[in-house]
Amino acid sequence: MDKIERRQLRRAVKKDSSKVGFSLLLYAFIMFSVSVVWLIVQLEMATANVTDPAALERIENEVIERFDQSGASLIAGVLAGLVVLFLLFIKRGTHKEIFRRSESITFGRFIAALCVFFGGQIVFNGFYMLMEMGLNLIGYTAETSMESATSGGTNFSMLLYAGIIGPIVEEIVYRGFAMRLLEKHGKVLAIVVSSMLFGVMHANLPQSIFAFMSGLVLGYVAMRYSLVWSIILHILNNLALGEGMSWALSPLSENAQTIISCAVMSVFFIAGIAVLIIKRKEIGGYIKENRTQKPKMRWTLTAAGMVLFFAVHIAMAVLMVEKL
Repeated sequence: MDKIERRQLRRAVKKDSSKVGFSLLLYAFIMFSVSVVWLIVQLEMATANVTDPAALERIENEVIERFDQSGASLIAGVLAGLVVLFLLFIKRGTHKEIFRRSESITFGRFIAALCVFFGGQIVFNGFYMLMEMGLNLIGYTAETSMESATSGGTNFSMLLYAGIIGPIVEEIVYRGFAMRLLEKHGKVLAIVVSSMLFGVMHANLPQSIFAFMSGLVLGYVAMRYSLVWSIILHILNNLALGEGMSWALSPLSENAQTIISCAVMSVFFIAGIAVLIIKRKEIGGYIKENRTQKPKMRWTLTAAGMVLFFAVHIAMAVLMVEKL
């Protein structure tokens, strides 16, 4: 490759990468804006005829509490953001590639992917413990971040968002638009970068590492088979291991819940490790076959849109770390 070709390739990679980064920032801004407007409207409606300061404060607190427990504004936000992304990418034709089917997935392969995906929960918990210990040594804690990452739905709208709508939209956004747009520069690059974006997007230090690892599994499944299967995996994770397990174990004592949860996660972790060992040559072959030229990864991550996306969300994650 001569200098002119290299310069043209670099420009194309950075253009597509910035397109992804800026588009995801716009998507996040729309989500945030919808939530803010939703809250303001609810506050205005609830306090329109209230003049007593004490009653006004009480009503405002009640509205904010209901808002925090409801998933209605989140559903509206992600759907509004998704519509905007469709409009942005429709000229490129990326929307036509989102649900493209490559290979057929067998039941055994799906279960193998599920075990690896579910098994990452133990890594997530282990990472949090180590991170929390390190933060405690310097007088800080990420406990609030952990509570935010593991809190379950408190009503139907939140359950609908966390268990179904959220996973579907996140897969379309990160394994659909973002990964498919970057795919032309290398499948492995597209899987890894979309996973990094997915992890950082959570703006939550403990959750980001698990989201990144989950993104690798989901990206591999979506790229090799179909986005439909990564959506199913994501929904199963959020419903079964999140809301479902919490609901099933709720009648038990806290100690019993912890023991059973750890046992279930351990089974999936062991099964996931076994899958990775057994399939190591197949996975290694896929990575080797679809690996990307080294400069492309650097060009992708240093594109203006990418840098801004990472900077904003990392800053938000750091702000959630509190002093002891």
